[in-house]
Amino acid sequence: MVDSGIKITNDCIEAFKGFHKAPQKHRFCVFGFNEKFDKVVLVHSAPLDATFEDLVTILAQHKACYVFYDCQYENKEGHKRNKALYAIWSGAEASRKEKMLIASTTKEVERKCNDFAKKASFHEWSDLTEQNFIDAVCN
Repeated sequence: MVDSGIKITNDCIEAFKGFHKAPQKHRFCVFGFNEKFDKVVLVHSAPLDATFEDLVTILAQHKACYVFYDCQYENKEGHKRNKALYAIWSGAEASRKEKMLIASTTKEVERKCNDFAKKASFHEWSDLTEQNFIDAVCN
């Protein structure tokens, strides 16, 4: 895949640090493109008490974006765990341009925000469930 040359803004990097580094400040972060499609910008960072439903509300407003989500779950032994998922959302309503940019810019996002457990892509609205996110980080 060819690199788009689009750079990620410092706001995104700082939000990711607040998501992943101690003390954790965000439950999830959503990055998207600015109006000119020449930068990856911070769309939303959610407080720790945010829910998956809050994330879905944000995603409903964006046709294609990057998501870092703190998946919280219990393992088979009943111990509480959490892992960071790097999710790419590219819905059916996203333009061809957005889909191409989301694919060609993902490596830049990974280079700047690189400490996550798993990466997954979601393209169908029905796939946006918390269980699917948890399954993605646990498999």
